[in-house]
Amino acid sequence: MLGSKKTESNDKNKGNTYNIKTIPDIFYGGADPEIYHEKSPVAEKKLKKKSEPASLEKKVPTENIKEKQIQKKQTPTPQTTKIPKPGPGKKSNLKLVLLFAVIIIIGIVAIVLYYLYSSGFIGGQSETETETTPAETVEETTEEETEAEEEEEEEVIEATSTQSVAEEVPTTTPSLEVQALSFPQSTYTDSSDSDEDSLSDMEEEVFNTEISVWDTDEDGYYDGQEVFNLYSPIGFAPTKLIDSGLVREYVNPRWQYRLYYPSVWQVGVVDNEYEQVLFSAFTGDYVEVRVIQKLATENFRAWFGRNAEGQNFSDLIEFENRFQEDGYRRDDDLVAYFETDNYVFVIIYQPGTTATAPYRHIMQMIMQSFRPSDTDIEIPEQVQIIPQPEVTTTTTSTQ
Repeated sequence: MLGSKKTESNDKNKGNTYNIKTIPDIFYGGADPEIYHEKSPVAEKKLKKKSEPASLEKKVPTENIKEKQIQKKQTPTPQTTKIPKPGPGKKSNLKLVLLFAVIIIIGIVAIVLYYLYSSGFIGGQSETETETTPAETVEETTEEETEAEEEEEEEVIEATSTQSVAEEVPTTTPSLEVQALSFPQSTYTDSSDSDEDSLSDMEEEVFNTEISVWDTDEDGYYDGQEVFNLYSPIGFAPTKLIDSGLVREYVNPRWQYRLYYPSVWQVGVVDNEYEQVLFSAFTGDYVEVRVIQKLATENFRAWFGRNAEGQNFSDLIEFENRFQEDGYRRDDDLVAYFETDNYVFVIIYQPGTTATAPYRHIMQMIMQSFRPSDTDIEIPEQVQIIPQPEVTTTTTSTQ
């Protein structure tokens, strides 16, 4: 039996070109080493299948493998270009470029808008409408500066009744620097008074009274008498002067003193502490109010000797005004003083360039209305008889 199996296997392999070497089937695992036993046909088939070598199942010719390898080498592989991803540095550079571009665009737009605005195409008039000669430009600038300076100097407080309107009080500490007082000479005489009503012709214009009529409102009191007592010369009694609109009440925001002044006059503040205030007429005449400190240990006479240089204390007259405030006035009614425990308020009338004092009676009105502080005293209603104005000295005596 062994000899016949070898012959069959050799006959089958004659046509193959491969030289395959095998081992006897007896040595394969699972074969029956007892070769002399009889085996069933099924066992012989299983043994036959196991004895066939695994290398004989399917063989691929080497020539086909070589041809495929050559074809793979000859076929060009497509090359792909890898795009590097931008790193952190490249992103920041891109942001900087964009930022610079935005800044440049904004700058260009701003330049264009400025050019259009300055040319008059945007928010203004055209060049043809705003053309002025150099001289006109200078004049306009000068007028604007003058108006601005006047507005800064003026501190006008309007009041249509006895209720005062005070400005906001500054919070800085007052300096009270002592400056020499300038006093007018006592040689000034009264100016023309056509109707002899104790108002000069120029004062008649201020109070809207008739120059040739002794009692303009025909209430039985002549014009100067009513102004001196703070009543209206153009309103039938009883009408107070403050209610006539002819005067305003000024309240100093720092020192809180009060007085009446003509509505047509201007108010100017000389210093930031409101220590020196001017009430000016268009003629150049003005009334000055000064605040000067008084030592706690000195009386008014001592203060007067220290500050009123060139003045005689004997020329002063004590008086009580319409608000029952005690004061001193010079005998020509050009200077007045009101004192408190710590300060002295000095009122001085400085006439203009002429040798007359056209507003002497307005100075009297200011003295009669002055109050160093707020008071409960009010001007009484006009009665049948009101006091006569005090006669002032108009001689040409020198100091």
